[in-house]
Amino acid sequence: MKAKVACAVIGIFLLVLPGSPSAAEKQAGYPLSDEKTTESQKIFAHQSLEFGFMYWKLDYKEDLPSPLKSTENGWLPGFYLGWNYNKKNAVYSKVLLEFSYDDVTYDGTDQTGTIPINFSDGNRQFFSVGNGI
Repeated sequence: MKAKVACAVIGIFLLVLPGSPSAAEKQAGYPLSDEKTTESQKIFAHQSLEFGFMYWKLDYKEDLPSPLKSTENGWLPGFYLGWNYNKKNAVYSKVLLEFSYDDVTYDGTDQTGTIPINFSDGNRQFFSVGNGI
């Protein structure tokens, strides 16, 4: 069910965003003259903000002989947020943050390999990237 909802949300974004006014502004010849450029457009020139939803599949297996072998499986829905500054032939910088959270099922044993363990627990994934030239 969660996968269907996530796919539907992604599909809606793919259909709606290309027709948005911001996409039309990026077409050649817009704005038609410098007179139409507002002060806020000058301040935020060469910058962009990006966001979206994501759906990770966690599928972890250890390459150990039984009974030490363990696995972790689950889907992790999340979102990302990014900022980008790109002035041609001058400066480039980007910051990206990702966060996802949901239950993941663990199936394995304790460290000694004698006691079987199976449980589901919340798993948080946080990822950040910063680039610049």
